[in-house]
Amino acid sequence: MTPSVATGGTSAGTITATVGAPKQRAYSLGLTSPAYVAGGHSQELSGFNPRLRSPDNEVMQSRDRIVARSRDIDRNNALINGGIDRRVDAVVGSNIWLKLKPDFAAMGLSAEWADEWATKVEALFRVWGKSSRFVCDVERHHHFGGLVQLAYRHYVVDGSACAAMYMLDRGSPFQTSVLVVDPDRLSNKDGAPDSATLRGGVELDQWGAEVAYHVRNSHPDDAPGDYKSLAWTRIPRETATGRPLFVRAIAKRRAHQHHSIGRLASAISRITQQGLADKTELQAQITNAIFGLYARTKRSSDDMAASMSPVDDGIDESTDAHRADFYEQADLTFNGVRVAVVPDGDSIETLTSERASSNYVTFQNYILRAIASALGLSYEQLSNDWSGINYSSARTLLNEIWRGLLADRHLFTQMFCTPIFAAWLEEAVARDLVEIPGGKTMFYVWRDALTQCEWIGPGRGIIDRKKEADGSAVDREGGVSNLEIDCAEQGRDWRDVLWQQKRELEERRKYGLPISSNPSTVGTGNAGGGNDTNAGGGMDDQDAIDARQSAGADA
Repeated sequence: MTPSVATGGTSAGTITATVGAPKQRAYSLGLTSPAYVAGGHSQELSGFNPRLRSPDNEVMQSRDRIVARSRDIDRNNALINGGIDRRVDAVVGSNIWLKLKPDFAAMGLSAEWADEWATKVEALFRVWGKSSRFVCDVERHHHFGGLVQLAYRHYVVDGSACAAMYMLDRGSPFQTSVLVVDPDRLSNKDGAPDSATLRGGVELDQWGAEVAYHVRNSHPDDAPGDYKSLAWTRIPRETATGRPLFVRAIAKRRAHQHHSIGRLASAISRITQQGLADKTELQAQITNAIFGLYARTKRSSDDMAASMSPVDDGIDESTDAHRADFYEQADLTFNGVRVAVVPDGDSIETLTSERASSNYVTFQNYILRAIASALGLSYEQLSNDWSGINYSSARTLLNEIWRGLLADRHLFTQMFCTPIFAAWLEEAVARDLVEIPGGKTMFYVWRDALTQCEWIGPGRGIIDRKKEADGSAVDREGGVSNLEIDCAEQGRDWRDVLWQQKRELEERRKYGLPISSNPSTVGTGNAGGGNDTNAGGGMDDQDAIDARQSAGADA
């Protein structure tokens, strides 16, 4: 038997699989042994039978519940809130900036033209993105960097980030404005079910490309009486000229996926366990801290209650009454502490609370490592516990984490920031503020070449300034790096660095100061001229210091 081939609208055709169906049914019924143990029905796997789900269905089926839980954890769990803040600060920060790299070779132009053109466009983009009147924000709350930070926070917690583009005249040279849209507002009109061309508010064409978005006019949980949430607006992805009208970023993990889920989804169960464990441990500690007492007696509860009640003033007083009266008058103390007196045969004992597990710290660290992995951070970054690492291990750890952060920055900014820049640039060209070789209309020919760019966020940071400065100098001398790469790694613009150096050089000459306060240190990274702990080469000095400090020596 051979597969049947049905030729459709594509040259490749559509293959309808009929070969092997009986054998697959036999496997599913457990009538034959699979080649992989993972496909068997062992004792460990007998109850593990998830079904295959479509890329969108596996997200949309429980999206709202997962997002609500993720936001609740972000609000109420200080550890997770801090971890999300650290990831946001590391990936986009609060002042991400444009590094334009037009493809001058594709356009048949020179590198000098590209550098001059990019410098001017970047300056104009800063004027728009850092306006003191926040004209880039529809709600006028943020600079461009703040908008990106807000959108990326949605991207981490909710799994997607959305923004609508507006043209608003606010007395600025540019009318382009951005509105970050809560992903909850993206939904099918009137609660309609998903279809082949509509998935959770995302309208698709026959190829599965997103062509329009259905957005509620307000959040569905807005104030009662706000009927705007009962109406939707259809926003096309772009205009006829290709200018973006709606920008959206998702973290796809499967082909044909149009919705994604936040980073906390896989760790919510463990986060809940960690919170419960913390609460239980804290309650146990409080119980132990409080001096709880109880009375132990062989008498009946009525007799015990009578003996602890106020002494009767009658004539026929019991022995306990005389004893209580005596001790009340005597007010016995020992070293300033009141001595408790109980009737004969009774005793006062301390209430203690013992924990079932004495390895709480180990358990907590295990949970925190799992949560840190879900957030794409290290355990040390999440917990702020740096006591167990030295320079070498810290650099190795941060290199691994940094690779993932840079990848996420690149993917997110290309989906979210670059389309916004392209929309702004089209307006700048239309207003004759930016010149295009060949005239305005050539912008649409070379748009993709003109909008080639990178987005520079916060730097990686420095652990040992001398070592890393020396390493950068060696790389530059060896031709494997340059000032632009080194500055970008620290979140700086190499042009700004050179311009500032030029200004400082001119000021030194103006005031008759030496060109360098310590010429012998130029290129060594030891700009401060202090003691060089590694001047003689040899062992890793910072690791040696760490080792001595850990051993309690005076380093």
